[in-house]
Amino acid sequence: MAGSEITWTMDMEVKLFRAMKGHKPVGVHKHFQMAFIHQHLQELTGENLQVKSVWDHLNTLYDLAALDEMETYSMPSEEIEFSLPEDYSLESTLSTIDDDNSPVRKKTKASTPQPSSPGIKRKR
Repeated sequence: MAGSEITWTMDMEVKLFRAMKGHKPVGVHKHFQMAFIHQHLQELTGENLQVKSVWDHLNTLYDLAALDEMETYSMPSEEIEFSLPEDYSLESTLSTIDDDNSPVRKKTKASTPQPSSPGIKRKR
């Protein structure tokens, strides 16, 4: 069974729904989700199925375009003005980082391995 000539039996649909468990082929990541569905469906059926066949069949079962429109996106859809606080100063931030007593410098010094003396050999 290859291509759009596939006959969707009740057993094939059950396997499709099992393959879809945890994967929703709508929204921003619908094509990635379909890749997972397709791979799992091929494993369940042992058939070489085309992704288009799966999309076509899902479109007969659901109105995927409407479901896609209903999907909420977590990304903001409008631009929001951003500005740093008035008391922020780049110079003071940089001088704090350059200060030898700053927490960043102390952590870097503590985690940097010290070279051993050139005349001393370590045994392993």
